[in-house]
Amino acid sequence: MDFDTAELISYGIFLGGLMVWLAGLLFLIRSGRYRSIHSGMRDEADIEPGNLEKDIHPESIEIEGRSADLISRASAVLAGNPTGTLGWVRITEQTQDRLTFERSRGFGSGILRGKIFMQPQGLHRTRIGYHLQFSGKPMLLWAGYLFLFLGLATLVVGFWILKTLVINHPNPTVRWQVLQGLQVIHFLWPPFLFGGIYRKTLQTTRHQLEALIQNLPYHPE
Repeated sequence: MDFDTAELISYGIFLGGLMVWLAGLLFLIRSGRYRSIHSGMRDEADIEPGNLEKDIHPESIEIEGRSADLISRASAVLAGNPTGTLGWVRITEQTQDRLTFERSRGFGSGILRGKIFMQPQGLHRTRIGYHLQFSGKPMLLWAGYLFLFLGLATLVVGFWILKTLVINHPNPTVRWQVLQGLQVIHFLWPPFLFGGIYRKTLQTTRHQLEALIQNLPYHPE
């Protein structure tokens, strides 16, 4: 391989890797913005000022049953055993139309606290909303940022090594080793993995809570 071709390949690898690194950074930043889930039915006291754009807004749920009975059943389910990604939670407040809980220390998937609230819709139907708040920087996102740091360091150091030891080598055969710079991808894809798992965890938690709510009419008294 001649000098000009090797140099062109090295710059292409560096610039391409830098673009992937920036995309990973933006992906993690956007993933970290999803810190709470509010249903379409809102409890205004739970909405943090200036944080509305960071929320996921699924629709509220309407099911059969009286709110007082449904709240008691929800409390029994949450307090009785861990529910999927919700983990172990502690009931902190219960009224006839409202249930507040928080994560037990050392358990859960980044959930800090949550609330289920209800509005009667006639004699035997209830509209249910919920709010889940997650920790600001869970371990999955910290792991993603760690690989961002390692990826940038690998890009810079790797480019320097290619420039000084490979491209300028007098032996044209050695210059083919410039293609080894493609190995930097191993440090660039993990931020997408960790950010994606974090987003998936939030969605799974939401779906499991909604399944819990929808099954309340069939839970024994």
